[in-house]
Amino acid sequence: MQQDKKQIFRMLTVVALFFIACGAPDCKNENRVFEKYPVDSKEYINELARILKANDETGISFWFDRYEKQQGKEYLFVDIIGKKFCAKGKILVTDWNKIEGIQRTKGISYSGAGLVGFKVDYIQDSTSTVLVYKNIDYIFD
Repeated sequence: MQQDKKQIFRMLTVVALFFIACGAPDCKNENRVFEKYPVDSKEYINELARILKANDETGISFWFDRYEKQQGKEYLFVDIIGKKFCAKGKILVTDWNKIEGIQRTKGISYSGAGLVGFKVDYIQDSTSTVLVYKNIDYIFD
């Protein structure tokens, strides 16, 4: 009986560690732009694009937050975490290659999933910048 309790305890410990390990890591933001401006603002998006371009997405992790459809366009909202910053990215999706499941389910059950090898492009003109989904290696939940 004592052996069974030990096995159950070990199994529960492993399950608890699994759930603790999943999801985006904690982040300390040192970039005031992300604190001061809303996600949809020109200042916020330009700063995020600048950081992503400068870092070529290395050392930056992406975590799925939610799917939204706005004015006929589909977006992913992702948590973007790098060294010394945390941001929310509003990513326009025009090609659902490799992320069809998110579109099909409208993001249900993907919340908190890691987006490994997530790549974005930038459409920029004199008045605005739009982040656009380009590619992904894989999603892990």
